[in-house]
Amino acid sequence: MEKLLWKLRTSKVLNKVLEMFRYVGFDKFFLRIINKWFYEHPTKAMYESREYFEKEKDRLENIVSILEDEKSKEIFSSLIEFRQTMNYKIHPGMELPQYFPSGVFNLTKDEVFIDCGGYIGDTTLEFIKQTNNCYKKIIMFEPDVLLKDKISNNIKGCHNVEWVQAGVYSETTVLSFDATGGSISRIVDGISEEDGNLIKISVKAIDDCEECREATFIKMDLEGSEMDALHGAENTIKNNKPKLAICIYHSDADMIQIIEYIHALVPEYKIYVRHHSTCYAETVMYAVV
Repeated sequence: MEKLLWKLRTSKVLNKVLEMFRYVGFDKFFLRIINKWFYEHPTKAMYESREYFEKEKDRLENIVSILEDEKSKEIFSSLIEFRQTMNYKIHPGMELPQYFPSGVFNLTKDEVFIDCGGYIGDTTLEFIKQTNNCYKKIIMFEPDVLLKDKISNNIKGCHNVEWVQAGVYSETTVLSFDATGGSISRIVDGISEEDGNLIKISVKAIDDCEECREATFIKMDLEGSEMDALHGAENTIKNNKPKLAICIYHSDADMIQIIEYIHALVPEYKIYVRHHSTCYAETVMYAVV
């Protein structure tokens, strides 16, 4: 039971389950069941979150002071507690559309959008919609070969969209990759012949990519490799000061270190936090000058 519920907590499946229950009016009942179970059966990961955030109290307070608006401060603080308790009474709720939050930044006809972790091109299509099809260029990085047909079909007919079949990392090299054909494909530490999903892929540092030189907006959802990718984009971020939409939910450490890193790299960035799911996933840090 614990493994099943924890798998729900740590995947995007819970969003779809809650959407189904909400449709028939049972979402609050379902959440009460989850709340009660986790309250009575705290998981190892919850204990680890409590231990980590207790140790990093000073850094958490500093993050709150860095955030630009009260909404960000409230969302961030609620999520830190939620990750430790799974108490849906304190969940901040979800906001759509993801990566294009209202009141944080405006898009222009000169945007060069770098979509890191492009999946099937869904965020790229939303970007096109948000700009009313008026933009300069889109570079989408997605290494999962199992998504090739879906990507090709989705971006067919879109102007100035380049799909780079590679991952994004701190350096340009070759790494192991768990190709699932879904939204949780990710870079992994090793490769095993026993697992048919593990392959070798090319990864690139954004700073090494000529096509990213004019970046005005960088989005990253890299299943835990965001910090590595940010290190590989350091010069581009310092020089261009692009809008940023970076997922910070893949680990407790990311909730702190990504915001700290971006604030130190470009102190003039205004930093916001928004949440885009009904579970713990899809927390995004936004930065804009």
